[in-house]
Amino acid sequence: IRDSSGTGAGTMEVYWKVGTGYNSTSSNADWTFLETVSITGSSAVGTPTAVPLTTPLTLSAGQTYSIYMLSSIGIRYTNGTTVGTTFAQDANIEVTEGYGCGSAFSCSFVPRVWNGTIHYIEAGSLEADDDGDGYVECVWVGNNPAIAGGGDCDDCLLYTSPSPRDG
Repeated sequence: IRDSSGTGAGTMEVYWKVGTGYNSTSSNADWTFLETVSITGSSAVGTPTAVPLTTPLTLSAGQTYSIYMLSSIGIRYTNGTTVGTTFAQDANIEVTEGYGCGSAFSCSFVPRVWNGTIHYIEAGSLEADDDGDGYVECVWVGNNPAIAGGGDCDDCLLYTSPSPRDG
């Protein structure tokens, strides 16, 4: 995951759950904690902040998942139109509008579009992290820069941020 967040050193807590997060925005009871990672944000708007997950999050085809990220230095997002509306997709993944949270599981900013990039690889196309940066960089496929992935992965250091919404 690459995310545009605040300035300086901080942490990002990552949670996930099967199904939508629509009724799970006020407590972590429905969520599975994945990990906390160290991050360093830039002061330049639109500069991506790497969130180097060391614990893989394996998703099954045809299943809906929600991902909750809590940053100690902030997360950039923009106003959306309707919670659940698709704002980015390719042949393998769809990302929908959701919530913005002012603090841990206090999500009153609705609807919101996350300004970040999801890097993923399809099962069976796993490659090594050749440069040891914590990522397997993939060639972007699809028509939306919010999703980078597919089966044609190589270590090309793809950066799709800033997204058009970062302004």
